[in-house]
Amino acid sequence: MGQRDVVADAISKPIDWGQFEKLAYAVLVADDFPSLQKIGGTGDEGIDAVNESFFRGGTGVRTIVQITSNVALRSKVKLTIDRLAETGNTCEHLVFLTRHPVLSKLRREMISEAKGSGVTLEVRGDDYLIGQLSKPGSRIYARFFGSAREQLITLLDSPDPLELTDSRLRHALLASLGSFVFSPHARLTRSTLFEKTVLAVIAGLGGQAEKANLLDPVNQLLPGDRG
Repeated sequence: MGQRDVVADAISKPIDWGQFEKLAYAVLVADDFPSLQKIGGTGDEGIDAVNESFFRGGTGVRTIVQITSNVALRSKVKLTIDRLAETGNTCEHLVFLTRHPVLSKLRREMISEAKGSGVTLEVRGDDYLIGQLSKPGSRIYARFFGSAREQLITLLDSPDPLELTDSRLRHALLASLGSFVFSPHARLTRSTLFEKTVLAVIAGLGGQAEKANLLDPVNQLLPGDRG
């Protein structure tokens, strides 16, 4: 399982196509397409420099899943349906999967166009991937982006990973909060976050832990816990 904000950040960054295809396939198989099988002979031969793959859904309905790197999805609906028909891969249900955001208006337009061709279209964007990769118990995110421990080490590998820490104190606070954010049991440890943060402040102050010295740095890091 990945923390939602961390997952969203990872999905938004450039990803090698082969890696993304494997990630998307793993997500779909774990969700609602356990028998997904890749279809050959449907590529566009690089005409629009877009990477995409097609899979047969393996369900009772004739379903095709298209994993694509294309941002301009609106122009791809009829082209995809026609190409599938030309290669003998007609379908009743077409699923588009992309890691990019898909606005509601665009989604409705795409579904309407596909319906005109007799195909039920389902569009899955970044929100779908983030939700699936953030599911409790899912190990897919860690498989592709590293374990919680590896993510935390990467975060704290530089002296100022978030461009916030200008002192030993703030770096200690960041380490404490980072450990919390990446914990797979975050909800179980939430009740102890405040206490751990205060301990980090005390450590960072180097023994000058009077109440007046504690309040300001704690409030900076935990604005919702003022007082």
